[in-house]
Amino acid sequence: MTLDQHLLQILIDTYPDTVSFESFSRQYTCSKEDFLEASRILKNKKYPVSYTNSSLYLTLPLISKSKLSRLTQHTKTHHPFIVKEAIPSTNTFALNSFSSFEEGSVILAHHQTKGKGRLGRQWSATMGKSIALSLVLRPTIDSQSLPLFTQLTAAALCQALKAYGDTQIKWPNDIVLNGKKVAGILIESQFQENRLEGLVIGIGINTHLEPDDFEDSLLHKATSLKIETKQTVDPNVIIADFLIEFDQFYTDWLETRQTFPFISLCKKESALLGKEIHVYSPNEPPKTATVKDINEKGELIVHYQGHAQLTPLQSLDFSVRNSQNGYI
Repeated sequence: MTLDQHLLQILIDTYPDTVSFESFSRQYTCSKEDFLEASRILKNKKYPVSYTNSSLYLTLPLISKSKLSRLTQHTKTHHPFIVKEAIPSTNTFALNSFSSFEEGSVILAHHQTKGKGRLGRQWSATMGKSIALSLVLRPTIDSQSLPLFTQLTAAALCQALKAYGDTQIKWPNDIVLNGKKVAGILIESQFQENRLEGLVIGIGINTHLEPDDFEDSLLHKATSLKIETKQTVDPNVIIADFLIEFDQFYTDWLETRQTFPFISLCKKESALLGKEIHVYSPNEPPKTATVKDINEKGELIVHYQGHAQLTPLQSLDFSVRNSQNGYI
């Protein structure tokens, strides 16, 4: 590890306390100039660091492998944590090296530059202001069960974020808080010669983004936990809470194949049930429909205007928007 990497690790582990040159130099023999240079490197890499006299401190909490390991030591699934400094996408990284990751591995990035969303959308995770994680799974399932994982993940993530407000699920893959998107889910499959090898669950959570961090076109659609709570939140607690909730749903489903526990929560916390929506599908104009239910397969059951029968929508094929406020 380089000197700046050692300094970063100490800053992460001691947050919110300051790290002085004197205390750092006792552990890593270095000059004052070396300490300041390491500090400048972190600053240039856009880490949320600030100076006070001869000390350095983080202005926001960052992901800590040691803290995550402590917080998740009793989960049903073992979770090795891989934390990267800056990568284009945690999902892409996980998929490209899929064979090297064991079940339950969690890939995290301090800075994600080209994160992926559904339907080809892109987003980035700003250093210290967003969570970007990918969870590697290797369940023995058929490909028809894949859409269920979006609803299972949405139920777990919604529960984990309840500590920060009245979160709801906008089918199929968004968590909204006070009517605005605060988190999203993208699940991608890994196949080997037409055989399902596993899947990667990608999650992005807006933690400390400020209004100025959003494009004007997104201000009425997206938000962050900091904006809504007016408080600094610990990403490690959020990640651990999600994994605890997810593991409960996941291990129970593997054992019983019963979807009721997480589908019922998706219905209870739905932001769309009973609402009028616009349904978008490839190569077709949007259609207006009313949401009636979410079935045991995780499909959204809608009633199109002018149709006699109800229609199930699969999360892999459709995008929906609330016709009242238009959030996506």
